[in-house]
Amino acid sequence: MSTAVFIADPSEELVTADALAGIRDECRLELIEGRLLRKPYRGFQDGALCATLCFVVGTWVKERQLGKVVASSGFVVGSDPDTVLSPAVGFVSCEWLNRSVCGEDYFDGPPDLAIEVVSYGERAAEYVGKSRRWLRAGAKLVWVFDIDDRSLTVHHSLDDARILTGDAALDGGELLPGFRYPLAELFAGLEPK
Repeated sequence: MSTAVFIADPSEELVTADALAGIRDECRLELIEGRLLRKPYRGFQDGALCATLCFVVGTWVKERQLGKVVASSGFVVGSDPDTVLSPAVGFVSCEWLNRSVCGEDYFDGPPDLAIEVVSYGERAAEYVGKSRRWLRAGAKLVWVFDIDDRSLTVHHSLDDARILTGDAALDGGELLPGFRYPLAELFAGLEPK
């Protein structure tokens, strides 16, 4: 059962990215073509994995001065009506930082790498559509982690998704050259939901 639900009636007025920035609610919010999507706060296990990913990828990026790594930040990936998505962790390269607008509230455009973590009560299948949105908006790579399955789905393009498990390792490819990190280490100590 999914816990992500739209909270706006289709007949209601559409919400803009600017209006979304002013909303503070008891949950995480995203905006899909002008409609609010309410998602539960992350569980402890999900949050622990997000923190580890932010640290591991963030350290790699900072040491090599490749760009910025952010956690739970909004990215405007569509307009008229607006779509604002928020990955668990996002990487924006120096090149993209120099070409795009970073507002006070949201980054205008997708991250180069969107990292998603399936939260408690969600299903990995729910992230297929979100991954496709990231890629259509221009993200170069999407990683979707599923604690229950101890798996990572790597989306290189709309037509190229691979599931990694077991002894596999994260690989930054051309986006994060030389970056590798064992999946088993990321999932160590986390209990399936």
